[in-house]
Amino acid sequence: MGSRATTRRAARPQLRLGVGAAAVVAVLGAGCSNQIVTRAPVPPALTATTLITQAPQVSAVESLAQGAQDVLNANPPTADEIAKSPINVLRTKSLANIKTKLDALNAAMATLGTLTHLNAAGVALEKDELNAAIQGLSGLQSEITAEQNIQLMRNEAGQLVNYADIGTTIVPKVALLAGADAVLRTTDNLNAEINQFVVRINNAAAKGRNTGPATAALGTVRADTAQAASLAGGLMTSVPLLTSAQTAQINTDNNTVASARTAASAAQAAVATVGSALQAVGA
Repeated sequence: MGSRATTRRAARPQLRLGVGAAAVVAVLGAGCSNQIVTRAPVPPALTATTLITQAPQVSAVESLAQGAQDVLNANPPTADEIAKSPINVLRTKSLANIKTKLDALNAAMATLGTLTHLNAAGVALEKDELNAAIQGLSGLQSEITAEQNIQLMRNEAGQLVNYADIGTTIVPKVALLAGADAVLRTTDNLNAEINQFVVRINNAAAKGRNTGPATAALGTVRADTAQAASLAGGLMTSVPLLTSAQTAQINTDNNTVASARTAASAAQAAVATVGSALQAVGA
């Protein structure tokens, strides 16, 4: 192509995945210590007694986990393919890989906008990370689409390996935050329910009713709600700070979301017990 300059925009910093690259799927997908899985785990959904509708949040977590897995499955062109493929073959594979990554990133950005318990600093960190990847890939997409020089095409296709963290940390982080946010929405409603029970118990006690069973069950609701909120709340602070080198922490945090949901479900079960105990004494 004549004297066209071969210097392009700076490539995204090269990821150093090393040995950890082979364990990416296991890190994202390990639901328990003795199970090998091939997709990022989704913590169990809350039970049917959920005080607010959880389907949108759970669906977002599942969708993002699948998006991250799609990114991991959609390998960019290999070094051999880059070196030997005709320009249009290399273009097609590169653009398909970029689309998979952008689809996952855009879904993560949309989900981020629905979170209600992530503070401004956390939102800013996540948006910056997502935008940097989106902008980098979009620019690369435009270059590859228009490219007519095979050597430049090879250079551009070779940059895709630098975006491996989209599937290993960037999108999984938003999935974790969505899961934690869903738990915190539930604990907000549980706390409102607790306050209503306190009023009912006090009124019943003032009338000489036996409120012992209801009070005991309410203590369980309080404890489980507090545990769920503590676990989920901690993730809203820690997850935005995770880097691409901390893929193992993603698995640990997935387990934390699962524990938070388990605690919230236990609180919901205890809510039913409180209600039954109050009904039994006519309160």
